[in-house]
Amino acid sequence: MLLKLFNKKASKVLTLICYIGVFIITFIFPSLGNVNIGLELSYLFFYLFFYMIGNLTKNRKLDLAEAIIIITSFICMLFLINKVTQINIFDIQDNKFPPNFVFLLWSSFGVVIVLFLKKYFNNCRETILSKIGQNSIYVYLAQGIGASILYFISPYITMEWYYKFIIMFAINLVLTGIITVILRSIIEPIAKICKKFLNEKAYMR
Repeated sequence: MLLKLFNKKASKVLTLICYIGVFIITFIFPSLGNVNIGLELSYLFFYLFFYMIGNLTKNRKLDLAEAIIIITSFICMLFLINKVTQINIFDIQDNKFPPNFVFLLWSSFGVVIVLFLKKYFNNCRETILSKIGQNSIYVYLAQGIGASILYFISPYITMEWYYKFIIMFAINLVLTGIITVILRSIIEPIAKICKKFLNEKAYMR
């Protein structure tokens, strides 16, 4: 629905705004990241950036030279940050909550690798993993909701930690599957209605 409102140029501008936003929050005005508009700005800029990058690069592939150049630039930026700031670039977990520019760079490695490997997987047969990939936004939301439910269930499961881990993992897996189906069944019809409305509006113009 969001992407329907933006053409490619507007999408690039929004992506750049998110990128700059994460940079400013990390290095210039950290308190800005705590501003809550239903979601803290640090989380909004960070995750919206990757959402928009995914849309902009969905038909993009990288050759080896491009991938090496981009990854090298990321590594240089990380070591520059390590040199001139007090941020520990190797503490991924600390940089993840809230997500900052360092975590954005680390996360971008995965994007570059996927864009490079994409050409090798174009003709792969459909599997359960490809199905999960096609519904990744629902799976991502569902596992977050499932993990939140586990928070309330966990105190009632009293046993050795390794047994508890296996049981909690199984419960989260089942919850994620169920919630994914529910979210998809709710969101997709709404998205189709909005898409139809936007198409009709565009046609009337």
